[in-house]
Amino acid sequence: MSELSIITPILTTEYANSVNADVQQRIDEKLFLFCNYSPDTYPVFTEKEAFEVSLNDLYRLVCDAGFVLGNLKNIVEKANFHNQNTAGNVRQAAKDIKVLAERVKALRIYKTHNCDERNGFFAQLERLNFETAVGRRALTSEDDYRYVNTNLIIKIRDSLVAKITEFIDAAAALDDEDKGNLVAEWRKAIITQYCKSHNQIYLGQLMSVMTQQLGQTEWNKINSNNAFHYAQEWIQKYYLISIQDLHDQEEKCLNGIREAEVYLENPECGETIRDYIESEKEKEESKLLAIREKLKAMDGFDEKKKKDLFDIFFDQLKIELEELALSGSYHTLLPQDFLQEHIAIHFNNVPLPLIA
Repeated sequence: MSELSIITPILTTEYANSVNADVQQRIDEKLFLFCNYSPDTYPVFTEKEAFEVSLNDLYRLVCDAGFVLGNLKNIVEKANFHNQNTAGNVRQAAKDIKVLAERVKALRIYKTHNCDERNGFFAQLERLNFETAVGRRALTSEDDYRYVNTNLIIKIRDSLVAKITEFIDAAAALDDEDKGNLVAEWRKAIITQYCKSHNQIYLGQLMSVMTQQLGQTEWNKINSNNAFHYAQEWIQKYYLISIQDLHDQEEKCLNGIREAEVYLENPECGETIRDYIESEKEKEESKLLAIREKLKAMDGFDEKKKKDLFDIFFDQLKIELEELALSGSYHTLLPQDFLQEHIAIHFNNVPLPLIA
């Protein structure tokens, strides 16, 4: 590679989008394998640069955008398949994808981290993993990198594409019960990723909403150093608003129960009407119990520090997202659809933090 050239991404955004479309058409309309994959496209001058760009894009695809892809083996293991014949094909494809993902991860760790052998066992292990993957001790020339690009990186890419196709075909061939089990575990895996403590995906969506609502002056004050602080502030306000809203709901239920008791005390109340009112009273009592359970769980929230509320928010987020997922009131489980739906529901009436 002796002159300037623009390399085509080893796997394109169009490919990732086509995989997601295939999943949504053949397995479940809400799922995805790749979360907004975006590869590099810029000039490279050497085979070494081509190797590094391609390796970074593979890592970006299978480990960042492909957090579901790398977790397919666990998802499949947790799915309670009853038809072992068809399930075997799904398991094998997921296992093969896991091996490829781990290979990409091992290559990228060695190339982007300080893995000097003097640092001990784990650094030595990373070097060994790299040497095993590339088939040689070190890469020192253009010919070395050309060899690796052709005989390793491209082969990993082609194997990955083939195994993803195999997985989708096998999953689409499952019967309705087994496919439903797979979809449920797949959905849980996505939600779990969103609910990791201090997760940047959820916080990124939350901060996007906040900055869209701010004026230009306040927006210009938001940066990587203070965004986390303002997210804490907004979540604290969310809990304070939630507590007041629950107290309002509690009072509404109590009023409904009182009105029902007044009607039931009337001796002229007919049996049909009495049965209906008693049924409605039971519903209100059930709502009241649930509201008070939530208030009990939130006891003292108004006195907690922002950091405590931040951790509590992510602890409870999983339950809320699972409930939202079952409602189906969103386009896909991608963050710009699913998490934005959650934020719209829960933060719509929450005042923005004061931007200093």
